[in-house]
Amino acid sequence: KTLSVVIFLATPLHEYFVHFIGGFDTTIARNIANAHLLFNLISAAVFFPFIKPAARFIEKLFPKDPKEDFTAEYLNLNNYQSTALAISYAHREIMRCADIVLSMIVDSVKLFDHVDPAMIESIKDRDNKVDYLYRETKMFLLDHANKSNTAVHQNIMSMIMFLSDLERAADSIDINLITLAIKKNSLKLEFSHEGWEEINSIPAQVVRVSSMAIHAYNNKEMSEECILLKRELAKTEISLREHHIERLNRGLRESINTSSIHLDLLSEYKRIASLLCSHAYNIRPS
Repeated sequence: KTLSVVIFLATPLHEYFVHFIGGFDTTIARNIANAHLLFNLISAAVFFPFIKPAARFIEKLFPKDPKEDFTAEYLNLNNYQSTALAISYAHREIMRCADIVLSMIVDSVKLFDHVDPAMIESIKDRDNKVDYLYRETKMFLLDHANKSNTAVHQNIMSMIMFLSDLERAADSIDINLITLAIKKNSLKLEFSHEGWEEINSIPAQVVRVSSMAIHAYNNKEMSEECILLKRELAKTEISLREHHIERLNRGLRESINTSSIHLDLLSEYKRIASLLCSHAYNIRPS
């Protein structure tokens, strides 16, 4: 508006404008109102093509914190009168949460090759997002659980339990895995070549099990396959422990130095998979 006034007064436009407004056969008060309306319309029309560049300029002057943009996309406690619709939208938030946890699992193993502060910050930020979705979605579901019948109430409780498992898995990555990675880096330890190859293979298997667990949450017919994959992972974890102990018996220095980190890492990945698969035992077909 300031720029419009400056342009208007610095050019002959104001003379033509006054002459045009004076041409209306009406009262002075009406002419003033017409002048305000017409001036604002002309200003809006002139600056309309420049809205996007101006918006970018304003955003550079006042940048937003990316964390402030994250929110629950589908939840609104006041708008969903239908419990079925509310549960459907809560389900979509749970799937958002699951996708975030999967991305954390994929990236977590990178920390044991090289501790990247930016990656640690990214994982912690994603854990905060999971915590936020867990809190908001749980409160949303509980609000509708209090208004629903017994069958729907049980379904909502199952959703909350799965959401809780997702949140605990994210915490395991954020707290336990990052702590192990920082410890390894601080002590300047390196896994043996064999040990690192084995560790590097685990997250992919955990992601496979976790993905199947999420599919099983959407389709209980897949719960048996989820449980089978989880059992295979448990066997793999035992096998990798035995391989590690064999290297210890051979006196391999890298294995001896990283033994506690190595074994704790295997345990954490197994625990993460177990958390995400726990619901499959309750929903598998009888």
